[in-house]
Amino acid sequence: QKVKKSKRQVTDEDGGLRRDTLTSEELAPLALTMQDFEEAVERVQPSAKREGFATVPDVKWEDVGSLGDIREELSLSICEPILHPAKFAALGLSAPTGV
Repeated sequence: QKVKKSKRQVTDEDGGLRRDTLTSEELAPLALTMQDFEEAVERVQPSAKREGFATVPDVKWEDVGSLGDIREELSLSICEPILHPAKFAALGLSAPTGV
């Protein structure tokens, strides 16, 4: 049973969302489908975009200057594993999970 068809199971008497935990019996018939996710993507905005964190600065490497060593290190650590994963795999190296 799709979640959309089961809204009355997760709403209170006034039609608002219930704040309490659903019982096992209430959860058992519920299922999410790919269509549910696809419909949600159209209506949901990622929190990073809501908060204004998704901006790309207009600063270029040439504007920073004197950071050639750091630029090279960042390129090798971040860009190269993404651009050339087979080379890193052949050497037994994995892409870093953070900088």
